[in-house]
Amino acid sequence: MDEINIFLSELENLYRERYVSFSDLEEVKEKFSDFDLDKRKFCKEKAKLFFSFRFKRFLELRKKTKALESFLEKRNELNRDFIKKEQRKVYQVEGNSLDPQQIEAVVACEDAELFLAPAGSGKSASLLAKIDYLVNTLKIPASRVLVIAFTNKVVAELKERVSNEDVEIRTFHSLGNKILKSYQEEGQTKKLLSDGEMKRFFREKVKELKTQNEEYAKKYNNYLLFYQSVPVDLETLKTEKERIDFNRMFLRQTLKTISLSKENRNIKNPTLNQEYVKSKEEQIIANWLFINNIDYEYERQYEFCNTKYKPDFTIFNFSEPIYYEHFAIGKNGKTWYEGYDEKVEWKRDLHQKNNTILIETYSYEWQDGTLLTNLEKRLKEAGLKIERRREKEITELIEKDLKYHEDAESLESLFISVLQLQKSERVEIGELEERIKKIENQYIRKRALLFFELYKPIYQGYIEFLKKNNYYDFSDMLNESADIVEKLPENSLDYGYILVDEAQDLSTSKYILLKAILEKCRKVKLFAVGDDWQSIYRFAGSNLKVLDDFEKIFEYETYRGLIELTYRFGEPTAYISNKFIQKNPYQSKKNVVAKVKKKTPIEVKLNMEYKKEEPSDYETMNRRIQELYEEYGKDLLKKRIQVISRYNRDVNRLIDKKSRKYKNARLVSDTENKREFEWKIDGTNLKLTIPFCSMHKAKGITRDIVFVINMNAGMLGMPSTRDDDPVMATMLTKLDPYPFAEERRLFYVAITRAKEKTIIISDANQISKFVYEINPDLDNSGVLVCPKCKTGILVKRTRKRDGKTFYSCSNFINGCKYTE
Repeated sequence: MDEINIFLSELENLYRERYVSFSDLEEVKEKFSDFDLDKRKFCKEKAKLFFSFRFKRFLELRKKTKALESFLEKRNELNRDFIKKEQRKVYQVEGNSLDPQQIEAVVACEDAELFLAPAGSGKSASLLAKIDYLVNTLKIPASRVLVIAFTNKVVAELKERVSNEDVEIRTFHSLGNKILKSYQEEGQTKKLLSDGEMKRFFREKVKELKTQNEEYAKKYNNYLLFYQSVPVDLETLKTEKERIDFNRMFLRQTLKTISLSKENRNIKNPTLNQEYVKSKEEQIIANWLFINNIDYEYERQYEFCNTKYKPDFTIFNFSEPIYYEHFAIGKNGKTWYEGYDEKVEWKRDLHQKNNTILIETYSYEWQDGTLLTNLEKRLKEAGLKIERRREKEITELIEKDLKYHEDAESLESLFISVLQLQKSERVEIGELEERIKKIENQYIRKRALLFFELYKPIYQGYIEFLKKNNYYDFSDMLNESADIVEKLPENSLDYGYILVDEAQDLSTSKYILLKAILEKCRKVKLFAVGDDWQSIYRFAGSNLKVLDDFEKIFEYETYRGLIELTYRFGEPTAYISNKFIQKNPYQSKKNVVAKVKKKTPIEVKLNMEYKKEEPSDYETMNRRIQELYEEYGKDLLKKRIQVISRYNRDVNRLIDKKSRKYKNARLVSDTENKREFEWKIDGTNLKLTIPFCSMHKAKGITRDIVFVINMNAGMLGMPSTRDDDPVMATMLTKLDPYPFAEERRLFYVAITRAKEKTIIISDANQISKFVYEINPDLDNSGVLVCPKCKTGILVKRTRKRDGKTFYSCSNFINGCKYTE
């Protein structure tokens, strides 16, 4: 009886005004491991008391027995009751009251907790309240509380806002550095290689390899020109809209354009001699013909018929021209477009009747990686000798054009991303090659192997560079510190609670380090808060499998919760952003509700000056700033305004350093960490200070008004086609299969920063598919959307022959022939 009383007393103390975790309960049970809790013993004890007429003691024992059973069997129910009780109280952080879900995150102290919280839901407030609760209510010594944030900026903010200086607040890299310094032997200290130094090495190494090795230069140029883009099965593009969307994603200017001398350029109309083809497949073909010195003309009128017929390519390297058509035909011989089969047969018959030579290639050949080898074979069979230009000349042409040069920068960025992922996932170079060889898709495997041939000597040079100069990079820091911790004795670390911010950005190397630390603490609990909707650092190794498999990875009893009330913005931003991000079925489901009652609109403004050689968003943004001044007056100066774009280079869409024609915008700060405009308001002496950042850097910021620029389709638009590369899949064990999943999350981040309004700027002739998703009719832009492809706009034009005006789709170059 005394044992039961003591045991129940322990349990009652355990449940008094606190959440009881699985390990808490196990610890009490372990204290009484020799105590027989078998129900038969209780029955025997109760029977003895009953028959000895000690009814009062009997009733007391029966009551305690039921209480014991309740404690042991109803832990979750009792914890729920405790949380509900706490939610009726007032919890405050920095003068602001927490909502019920935030309170739940604070008081639910399971062995591990994972709370998902969307943009503007007060993750920082919840984290601060959790720290205060642990230290001041649960009386956990502040020195035993470790907080891990992902950026130095957040660490600095938390240190300023956490009242107890003994709480340890670090980034993962700072934590790794601390471990290395604490446990490395004397003389083993290495120097940390910065991201800038890493990028510089990769750039110089690629240049060195291309310059000194002709075969490497050839492979590099081939990859850029023919393998940079991944084919899409045209059968999946069911509608005109989908086909146009696909074509608009890619650069279709050919190398032949770049090779034109200045003498052949038309100064009044610089695009006159430029060659743009209608699809990525045709661009690959045109560039292959050009670098192999094959004289061709794109879409030249066929001479032997009166109707308008222009074969894709007319080749002049023979005594008589031969004609080349690239047909959108699948491996089964079928096409996917209505009336297309009849057109193909008509063309074949026409050439046969006129006794002209027609060679053919097909879309499926791009998809299976045989397009260029088959083209070469058919040209040789026709009697053509293939002579490739010198690699130096091809390289110079690529570097000469801005857009092709951007492709080269994109490839170098991919090299770095693959390196970081390889190190984060702890994949050896040989294992990476084996993984690539096992890729099932023939084209993707061929492409990945070519990439590997380019990447391997860069990787080997990088490892040698680190070793020679006694450097280590951020990935090494995490991996080496994890290895050190894993070798430490049991209970050698004294953390009682570890809190992780932005858990969606945990990479394999980070969670291995975190798990190693947890395993070396005697009794430690884990709290993680994040948002899978804002997971945007896949290129740096972040892996959503950590959130999905949280319980399995950390092997802790886990409490999962949601924080769904957003304090940053109102409607319709809350509805639009929720609907947009949850179109991806692999994202978590949340019912986000706006606490703010003030309207927060998302506007779409189209840049109609789309004929310019160099794109600009300046005019559209400048007009909108003037309108904002008319709306707010001098109060506009008090508003925090931000410009966000997909890439840092997009800052150039708002300035013109040469001509200074964008007179109101002046870039007053232009460093890697700070880009800022001084923007003059027309008709006044007033100037606005407007910072600029990429979508990745926008994570965590809040502004009153946000401009999102360069919302255009294309390789370096939004969604960007360059960062969704299948090579990444060889490193990640779990990859989100939804198209442009990470790009979607990036755009979600961009449109959830503003408290008052978000203004999206897009070029009228290449509007991003994401813009159409959030505003399908562009109903506030004052333009006519093409009723056929629904991705272009109707542009007023004048017919040369009779001077009459008509409207045609801006996507004419992308394949839409609609006119009215």
